[in-house]
Amino acid sequence: MPDSPGGGPIPAPGPATPTPGGEGPPARPRWRRGCARAAIVLAALSLALFLARRPILEAVPRALTVEDPEETADAIVVLAGDGGERVEHAVALWKRGRSRTGLLVLSGGPIYWKTTWSSLMAAHAEALGVPRENLLEQATSTTTREDASDTVDLLVARGDVRSIVLVTSAWHSRRAKAHFERAAAGRELRVISCPCPAPVLENGWWHDAPSTRGIVTEVLKYLW
Repeated sequence: MPDSPGGGPIPAPGPATPTPGGEGPPARPRWRRGCARAAIVLAALSLALFLARRPILEAVPRALTVEDPEETADAIVVLAGDGGERVEHAVALWKRGRSRTGLLVLSGGPIYWKTTWSSLMAAHAEALGVPRENLLEQATSTTTREDASDTVDLLVARGDVRSIVLVTSAWHSRRAKAHFERAAAGRELRVISCPCPAPVLENGWWHDAPSTRGIVTEVLKYLW
């Protein structure tokens, strides 16, 4: 055995370590292959959503809206919200004779100190020509669920209302009708949805800040 420069023996090289699986580089772990496949699938889905984004976005407002054929009911119920368009639409229905009893119900609770949505809406409806004696305020609710339960309780207690025309915004209409139908279950009260017309937006609702805020809020409330 030859000596090392320092005078000691040079160790003989050990046996070569075989490469797992034979010749060539080691195989990638299975989890890495799975991650690579998942990344490819995710990228493909992202591309598909990007290409189809406009049809998907345009479908969202339609999914939030339910509009029944217009017909006459025992009363018209208008829910609080927006800047007065709901009251104006409800009064237009009232003037077309869509309230058999002549009753227009305004649903909405406290909004500020000693002020309720229902009182503001009643003043608006009266200014538009509805006599005060035809207005009925429900002034306790603070959510759509409470709008439904409190208003249904109020109307059932009267005993002369078996059907209502429900007025709200278009994008709120499906959720509102669902709450009213649940509150009216087993109480012989039929709900006809006649929402305000949806705004016409040429460039898509996602390019309009108020519309985006309204639709996103409505979608989130389905998950709340």
